[in-house]
Amino acid sequence: MLTYGTVLGGLLAEKFLGQPEPRRADLNTASLQKYMNMIDAWGEWALFQELLAVLKAIADRHRVSIANVGVRYILDRPAIAGVIDARASRCH
Repeated sequence: MLTYGTVLGGLLAEKFLGQPEPRRADLNTASLQKYMNMIDAWGEWALFQELLAVLKAIADRHRVSIANVGVRYILDRPAIAGVIDARASRCH
């Protein structure tokens, strides 16, 4: 299986850690708007900030980015053969 959207169109990144929830007008692509809707359905921005903080601690420990941690987590699932994401830090 190949996964798509692993880094939420770029939202799963240091750039958004500790930031206020972006206004819908600032989400300038359909992809960002779609993933923001998913964050809202999952638990809203405050919970997403908690996730980013945990991922940042893991990323710092391994000297990688938050996106790298997210991609690695998905790649470690047994059924996953690879990820497809234009925003991923590296192709896997």
